Amino acid sequence: MVLTRLKAFESAREEAERSKDKSKVIPVRLNVQELVDLEVDARALRQEKIGTTIKQLVEIGRNVLHDQKTKAVLEAVFNNTRRNERLGIVEVQPKFSQK
Repeated sequence: MVLTRLKAFESAREEAERSKDKSKVIPVRLNVQELVDLEVDARALRQEKIGTTIKQLVEIGRNVLHDQKTKAVLEAVFNNTRRNERLGIVEVQPKFSQK
């Protein structure tokens, strides 16, 4: 068995050239279920490219997160959580039935 020495990685661009970049590559690891979810979302968006799908989902998420209706929901949940902690409620177990 003959072992061959691998060549060290050599960048195709100089550091000065990379410093002028106007974007950043972010590696993301997705598990199998996340990939399935992403494919479902891509179908709903009618989008073939994974990068564009992720970018569009980020934009949609930002719009939802900063929407006034979403803000009202989040405030209600956070207020309930704060009150529950103050009252010592660890797990919420509503009992609305008349039994």
